[in-house]
Amino acid sequence: MTILENFLKNKKVQKTLATKPGEEGFSLVELVVVIAVLAILSAVAVPAFVGVQANARASAVKNGLANIVKECIVLDADNKLKSGADHFALSDNLVNPEERTMAIEEMLEILRTEDPKLSKLNEKYAVKENINGKTLMEIDRGAADFFGILNTGVHLNGITNDHENKKMWVATRSHQRKTFPGELDNMVAGGQPSNITRQENVVKECYEEASIPEELAKASEPKGFVSYNMQAGTTLRRKILYVYDLYLPSSFIPLPNDNEVEKFDLVPVETVMETIKNRPHAFKYNCNLVIIDFLIREGLINDDLKNFNKLVEGLRCPII
Repeated sequence: MTILENFLKNKKVQKTLATKPGEEGFSLVELVVVIAVLAILSAVAVPAFVGVQANARASAVKNGLANIVKECIVLDADNKLKSGADHFALSDNLVNPEERTMAIEEMLEILRTEDPKLSKLNEKYAVKENINGKTLMEIDRGAADFFGILNTGVHLNGITNDHENKKMWVATRSHQRKTFPGELDNMVAGGQPSNITRQENVVKECYEEASIPEELAKASEPKGFVSYNMQAGTTLRRKILYVYDLYLPSSFIPLPNDNEVEKFDLVPVETVMETIKNRPHAFKYNCNLVIIDFLIREGLINDDLKNFNKLVEGLRCPII
């Protein structure tokens, strides 16, 4: 019996998930967990950027999610799994975001006992139908990709410009981190909590990760976003990363202020570009996208490059 079958047969879960005959329930379609739709979509992978292989094949996504759909179905009145259903449903008794958030967290607590990989990170992400939609509920950051929740984050390029000799501060992730230990990273990056603005998040992450004071962090300039869809194991990452540039005085030296970053190195931009081109896996995968976006804006990657237009378009991949 699978983890999800055990999960769905748990009586506490049944009480929250099950709906009476004739009731539609609060569908997770409205909460962007459209597993049935995702199962038939194709081409859900990060495009290849400067030699970076796509992280997942469309067929793998389609087949993998199709199997999840078969398991993630609503229980009937006899506590049996209905055949042919294509989605979870929350009870329609849950009428506001707070109640839905609480119900989902209760179910996640049960699921975490079955799957240790489903960690609790104690940071809430907003669940929305689209990026500008209203918040339907909140979900712990550690479960967002498990349900394919659209989520956002901020990534900041730390730049120095000494007589047109541009350099970029590159972070090395702590070897103690559970995700991507020891890989290179943007100077500052972090997911977007539901309870603060993006600008507040930039200031917070600047201080936490690089000891950048608030006044200096507020000088960061928003430069748009990059986006991608990506399968990672049995999870689906649907991400919009808001990009910021921060030009720092040559006298400023960033210092790690938490356990996430091991060190910072000031690297010539041309060297960073060569690393992206020749050793793309040296960087955490999505940091490549942020840096490529910077290189295009700076004119260091231009239409002399074969498939330049596809590269530019790929950085703003439509979110499924």
